[in-house]
Amino acid sequence: MDQYGIDIGVLSNTGGRIEKGGDRAKALDLCKILNDSFADAHAKHPHRFKAFARLPMIDSDDCVRELQRCTKELGMHGVMMPTNLAGKYLDESEFKPFWDALAAEGKPLFLHPANAPCQANWNKYSLHQKFSGPPTAPWHLRASSIVACSIATRTSSSSPRIWVV
Repeated sequence: MDQYGIDIGVLSNTGGRIEKGGDRAKALDLCKILNDSFADAHAKHPHRFKAFARLPMIDSDDCVRELQRCTKELGMHGVMMPTNLAGKYLDESEFKPFWDALAAEGKPLFLHPANAPCQANWNKYSLHQKFSGPPTAPWHLRASSIVACSIATRTSSSSPRIWVV
């Protein structure tokens, strides 16, 4: 890091495939391994590394418990999530407990763009096709469409304390 003039780094993992297959126990185990590793690096080098948690989104209870563990026990600084969770998006109503818990913890959310699969719900995000072209097109349009949809559907808008970066 010093060689390239980098003072501090934020450890995170896009892990968009953690939810693929729907294996609840596996998703939780993978997230715990990632989060424990990031927290350990931060503990060893607190002035060089910050850590953003990756949460298991298959089960809301697992997600909320892991968020609380990461913020209260591990001292993590935020949450990083992909915009696409095995074909589901964060503005869907099943993720409301996540948004509520995130607001309660007061930690920022970094949305990492993930390619949307060509499936039935693709039309919900047709702006991707109209404005951003192929799935490799500008990330800011994909991420902003998730934020806009979560506000429009009031999935996250009932919690004004949510920070999205």
